[in-house]
Amino acid sequence: MRKNHGFTIIELIIYIAIFGMIVVGLISFALSVTTARAKTYASTEVEANGRIALAIVRGKVRAATAVTASGSVFNADPGVLRLQMPDGSVTIIDLDANDGRLRIKEGNAAPLYITSRDVKVTNLIFENLSQAGEREEVNIYLTLSYGTRTSADYSYTWSGRTAVGVRQ
Repeated sequence: MRKNHGFTIIELIIYIAIFGMIVVGLISFALSVTTARAKTYASTEVEANGRIALAIVRGKVRAATAVTASGSVFNADPGVLRLQMPDGSVTIIDLDANDGRLRIKEGNAAPLYITSRDVKVTNLIFENLSQAGEREEVNIYLTLSYGTRTSADYSYTWSGRTAVGVRQ
């Protein structure tokens, strides 16, 4: 009587099928973890940029002595806010037309970008709430997005709004 020490073709096919299912499951799990990580990064990046941008703009408006109507663009996208500072210089808050980043230009200094390269400002509106004889106030509407329209897996949009007045 002869003993068989190998696998039959049926056993080999079953082993390969089981191994294949395990590998497919592991690859699927790894891809879902990577996608979840990218989505989390996108949302965190956009929300952090939004909070920081609004805080910086609020600080600049509070530090200003006046909102300059000439040179400012109110109630339109993209808005431009021109502020008169205590030292007599002018601070301009606007969008860079080339890359959609929010920037602040103080006096003659080079612009300071306050949003990252990964995040685009898709909506920037300043609304002048000032009344004659009262403290000047501005509403700021800001919408940021991450990603492109073709990559829905990694896209994220955030909108924020704040109102702030100049110190007098």
